[in-house]
Amino acid sequence: MPGNDTPAIFGLHPNADLTFRLKESNEMINTLLDIQPKDSGGGGSGKSREEEVKDKLEKDLLPMLPQDYVQMEINERLKVLKGPRGLGEAGRMDLIPLNIFLGQELQRFQMILTIVKSTMHSMIEAIDGTISMTPEIVDAINAVFDFRVPRKF
Repeated sequence: MPGNDTPAIFGLHPNADLTFRLKESNEMINTLLDIQPKDSGGGGSGKSREEEVKDKLEKDLLPMLPQDYVQMEINERLKVLKGPRGLGEAGRMDLIPLNIFLGQELQRFQMILTIVKSTMHSMIEAIDGTISMTPEIVDAINAVFDFRVPRKF
């Protein structure tokens, strides 16, 4: 007898086993990260974990983010792009599906970029004491300290 039952026995798709295993392994990794000591190493830097996160945000992460996109510039650049042959000519953005798709994706990326920047600035301001430290900001600081992606708040 096999050690594990296949999903087909229960009438499930074979991907159910893959989904289960991915979820199980992510939970195990998160548990391992959660039980790690939260104190800074004995490197003698004397910084608290909040100060380390603030330095990492200010020196490494925020400078790496691209500038905000200006919708007017995006539209102008999309107008001059040509699509594949036979799908439309330059200057007719509404006839080239790839340009429409690119424009929509840039709008979505701008929304994500705005959320990321505001989260990072909120963390820095909370560490500085200019805004109150909420549980969501504490979770975001802990996630950055542990090299994880913070949940949206």
